[in-house]
Amino acid sequence: MSRPIDSPVSGIEETHGFLPRFSANGSSETCKSLAEAVDSCPDRSIDWDALNVFFRVGTFIGGATPFKQIRKHSPPPLFVPHAHDMSRNQALEGYIQLFREAVQNRARAGTIIGLSGGRDSRHILLELFRLGQLPDAVLSVDFQNENDAEIARQLCERIVLQQILVPIGRGAASARWTLKTCNLSSLEHLGFATMARRRDDRPLWDGVGGDVLSAGLFLEDWNLLLFREGKIDDLAERLVRTGNVSFFRDQSLFPRERALEKLRTELMLHASCANPVGSFYFWNRTRNNIGACAFALLRQHGQQTLAPYLDANVYSLLASLPAEFMLDHKFHDEAISMAFPDFRSVPYAKRRSITKATWLDTIHFMLAVARGSLSSPFNSELGLLLRAFQSLLVPARRDDIDWIQKGAAYLAELGELANGGG
Repeated sequence: MSRPIDSPVSGIEETHGFLPRFSANGSSETCKSLAEAVDSCPDRSIDWDALNVFFRVGTFIGGATPFKQIRKHSPPPLFVPHAHDMSRNQALEGYIQLFREAVQNRARAGTIIGLSGGRDSRHILLELFRLGQLPDAVLSVDFQNENDAEIARQLCERIVLQQILVPIGRGAASARWTLKTCNLSSLEHLGFATMARRRDDRPLWDGVGGDVLSAGLFLEDWNLLLFREGKIDDLAERLVRTGNVSFFRDQSLFPRERALEKLRTELMLHASCANPVGSFYFWNRTRNNIGACAFALLRQHGQQTLAPYLDANVYSLLASLPAEFMLDHKFHDEAISMAFPDFRSVPYAKRRSITKATWLDTIHFMLAVARGSLSSPFNSELGLLLRAFQSLLVPARRDDIDWIQKGAAYLAELGELANGGG
């Protein structure tokens, strides 16, 4: 097992940039939200290169934000030595033990947990069940997909806990509020708007980081091979989206080569890691994009987030393991089964897809555009309406309204911040 790198009660979210902290013009003063930092900065120039990466790759990198003069606190990644001599079974046993300690050291009375049909929140809940310190409440967002909330309900029934089903967030106003609360760092969390608004002051258990660190999310043979062979240019070509950046009128602001250049530099930082794919996504997408939900949206009033996967010792072990341990995407499943064999019969959710859009969603979106609540200096209201009409008239394009609304809401919030609103 890797030597612990810190006290077992410490978490890297406190030290390595998961908590939202922003500074303007190189100031030593920090703000807890992007909007606060913008308010304190006279220069609100847009960082088009940063947005180029964000929209083509899906995350900001290197502490970038949508504004040139505002940076997110993002210390260098924490790299750990490779665990060359550890067997897979030893790694599983070490993971179970260190994660158990991470949950135990964070456990307290009066907590809540967001429970899905997946692995990360289940592992936390089962450890709390073993400790006899169950949370006060279990919240599950009803994404209305195949079986996510249903699987969470089955788990609650086995443990004798009541599940509180929370509807997803809907509508342009909800989208704008969510994006702003996430500091314009993500387009992925609009479904959690209702849960965030209903969030009280109790500490919330969150599984942030578990998927990339222990389940091999995004890890595949092809990207691992490109990393191992040093083909960073080829890897960047695969990761940077081609074509136009949706919604923006002026496409000259988004040369793909600039995004490739910035991404290549970031990929090189992770090339020598035991799991370079996991390291890249963890220190970029998890820290900035997914962390925006755990540490901003779901703690908008400063409530505590309990994140055992970000425990220093848990991270130290998982980041040291060979990528090959995670390639089959079964490592976390095996750990949970070994630790809690009595719960093997409870399946995992098949997938978490977006909620199916209705014609009413499209009508509401079109009304929001007409009222000007989605207006932006960067996009065309006529273009938005035409896309909405297409999704309304062509059933196969109905779900397009989801990403159209996200993009339009993002640009509306960006425009308001750039112009002094907020």
